[in-house]
Amino acid sequence: MRELLNFPDRKKNLVKYNNDLNDNKQYYGVSSLSKYEMDIFFFLIAQLQGQDGAVVDIKIKDLKRYLHMPTTMSYRTFQKIVIQTFDHLENIKTGFLKTDEENREYLQLKPIFDYTNIYTDSLDVEVKVNKEYRYLFNGLIRSTDPSMQIRYTRFDLQQMIKIKRQNSKNLYRLLMQNMYRGEREFTENEIYEQLGLFTVRKGKKAKKYENGKLYNRVLKPALVDLSPFFRNLRLKKQYGPNHTIEKYHFYWVKEPARVSRLIYNPEDADIRAVVNIKRYDNMLYQQEQAKATKEAK
Repeated sequence: MRELLNFPDRKKNLVKYNNDLNDNKQYYGVSSLSKYEMDIFFFLIAQLQGQDGAVVDIKIKDLKRYLHMPTTMSYRTFQKIVIQTFDHLENIKTGFLKTDEENREYLQLKPIFDYTNIYTDSLDVEVKVNKEYRYLFNGLIRSTDPSMQIRYTRFDLQQMIKIKRQNSKNLYRLLMQNMYRGEREFTENEIYEQLGLFTVRKGKKAKKYENGKLYNRVLKPALVDLSPFFRNLRLKKQYGPNHTIEKYHFYWVKEPARVSRLIYNPEDADIRAVVNIKRYDNMLYQQEQAKATKEAK
C-alpha cells in the first residue's frame, strides 16, 4: 500500500492562490520546476496567502525538515536547491502595461520576487513579492456576488509533498482547481503546456513524449500517485480522426464543498486516503482482470 499522509500544523499546510497561476501562459514556467523546487515554491505561497506585506522569512533548518528532505542532505546542499529555485523563478516574468511622463505606453517585465536575500551565517532566506503579483495570494474569498467572485485553487501542501513525481505534482494542483466539480478536461496540447512537457530540439519546441508514450510514462503513473486524493479517479481518452487522441478527460466522484473541506482535517484525510487507495487498487484489479478475460477469448 502506498505511503499515507503525515500532516503537521493545519494552518501552515493550506496553499491558496488565484487561478491565474494555473491558467495564464506567463506562469507555465512553474511546471518546469523540479519536485524539490516546486515544494519550496508552494511552501512560500502557503506563507504568502493573505499577507499584503508579502515579505517572508524562511528558516532553512525548519524548511528542510518540513519538506521531508532526505536526512543525509546537508544544509549547504539544501541551500543550493533553494537558491536554484529562486534563480528559476526569475525567468517567470509577466508584462505590465505602464505609462511614462510623456504618456507613452510601455510593457514592463517583472519577476515574481522583488528580491531574495540569502544570509550566509544562518543560511536563512528572506524574499519579497513584487506588488504587481500580490493579487495572486490576497483577497481570495468566495462571494455571492458574481462580479466579486474570485476563482482560486486550494490544496494541502503536505499532500503535494508526499507526491514524488514532478509531473504528478503538476497534475495534482491542476485537478485540485476543479476539486468540487469532479472533472477536468485537457486537450493534448494543454497537457504538454501545463505540465511543462515541451522540450527544445534544434532551436524548436517539440513534444517530450511521442508515439503514445505520454499516457504510459506520465498520465498512468500520475493516476496511481493521485488516487489517495480523488475518489475513483479515472481518465477517459477522446479520439479524433485517424485514431489520434484529441482530449484527456479526468473525472472523479465529486463531493459537496462542505464535505470536501474536511480534507484539511488530519484524521479524516488519512482515513479517506486509505479508502481511496483501496477503491483504486480494486478498480485496477478489475480492469486488469477484464482485460485478461477479453484477451483469453
